[in-house]
Amino acid sequence: MIEQDENARLYNLPTQVRRQVIQEGIVGTNLNKAPNPYSESPVTPFNFPPTHDERPVLRKVEPQIHADIHYNTLYDSLRTTQGWRYRADVHADGFITSIPGSPAQAALTLNETPNLRLSRWPGGVQCYYVLTLFSICPLNPALTGTGGTALHLIDNSGQSYPIGTFPGATAFTQSFGVILPNTIVDPGDKKVGVLLLEEDASGAANTYTFQMAFSIAYLLPSLEPYREVEPHEQYTNNNP
Repeated sequence: MIEQDENARLYNLPTQVRRQVIQEGIVGTNLNKAPNPYSESPVTPFNFPPTHDERPVLRKVEPQIHADIHYNTLYDSLRTTQGWRYRADVHADGFITSIPGSPAQAALTLNETPNLRLSRWPGGVQCYYVLTLFSICPLNPALTGTGGTALHLIDNSGQSYPIGTFPGATAFTQSFGVILPNTIVDPGDKKVGVLLLEEDASGAANTYTFQMAFSIAYLLPSLEPYREVEPHEQYTNNNP
């Protein structure tokens, strides 16, 4: 009866106090001991808690945060993000005479001064020439010889870029979308670089006329390189 009175008294205590009594009295001292065989109280989890509880415990899982990269953007003089691939802002033309077995060069000078318009896009700090079209044609295609001709563009920094190869007695026209990686340093400079023509030794010397079209790409840097997004936003936000 004494133990029953003690249990009744324990049940009447506030919840926080009852938990503290159980933790300090039963769990703290009787956890590794067997129950009293002479006690009339039934063995329950209340007065003899289990030593190993295998019941599942609910835990809140925090969603993983991902970093969305903000890339820099290329714009053009039409204020679009794709027009620089196809637009012809400036162009250059001229003549070049091949030398069989040796390279020949011709200066690439624009026919107009590029209008960069940097003030239209605050934050744009770099501009690039983009080769969009190249065409070359021999003035005397009847010359004998089957030599192959290779073309290169050498920019103002001295870096060389391949344009293509063609038989020396035929014309060659090709569309491009190649960004010259060196920035435009002087906005008023019309010189783009040098056209290099290399003809095989088996060919014949010939004079060619050429044309080149360039667009201007503006690089706008991203102000925020990274942005934290939730997992569900990765499939709905595809903008860099």
